[in-house]
Amino acid sequence: VRSHPGYIERLHRAGHRVHVWTVNEPADVALCAELGVEAIITNRPKQVLSQLGRI
Repeated sequence: VRSHPGYIERLHRAGHRVHVWTVNEPADVALCAELGVEAIITNRPKQVLSQLGRI
């Protein structure tokens, strides 16, 4: 995602949902959220949910 952020937009335009893994670092979580990724798989679910304001 970080190397090719435009790829996410192309996938969305084509009607695809984007799921990413393994996203553990706060900066990477923020980037995924900013790009509209639909699902983030992580080893740190509480941290990610808290960061996204979902706890």
